[in-house]
Amino acid sequence: EFSCSIGDSTVSSEELDRQVRIAYEDETGILLTSIDCEEADSDIGSPINCLATNENDLELTIEGEVTDLNSDTDRIRFDWQVVSASAPGAAFEVAAARSLRNQTGAVISDVTCPQKITLETGTIVDCTGVDSQGNERELVLTLTDRKGAFDVNLRALDATPQDSTS
Repeated sequence: EFSCSIGDSTVSSEELDRQVRIAYEDETGILLTSIDCEEADSDIGSPINCLATNENDLELTIEGEVTDLNSDTDRIRFDWQVVSASAPGAAFEVAAARSLRNQTGAVISDVTCPQKITLETGTIVDCTGVDSQGNERELVLTLTDRKGAFDVNLRALDATPQDSTS
């Protein structure tokens, strides 16, 4: 919960940017490299919406609401939380290859994952790579938390389809 001053009946986007940045960095110890909050009404229950990127290249959606208005001091209080985060797929590529090599001994190179990966427990991400014989392989990452931890598995090579004509 944080408070900030209001002008008229709204809270400026600049003031929200500043206050949410302070709150996020104090709570997480991670710097925000960018933040863009929408101007918000000062009425209790009014939504607060921000998009931010932190120093780990995570793109964050931050939402909250006005919880208190003190008209004597012209200040509001608001709660906020990160409701979604996504990371660049490139952040997972080297880690997936290393993890697979450590777990199974399989050497996979040229791993490519989707451009953006939503950090949500249970998210399944399909990546591709090349094994030591030059075969394209599918890697399946399953996110195990909202911070980007994952399990990785290598899909079996498909068998060559049999000709069913006789």
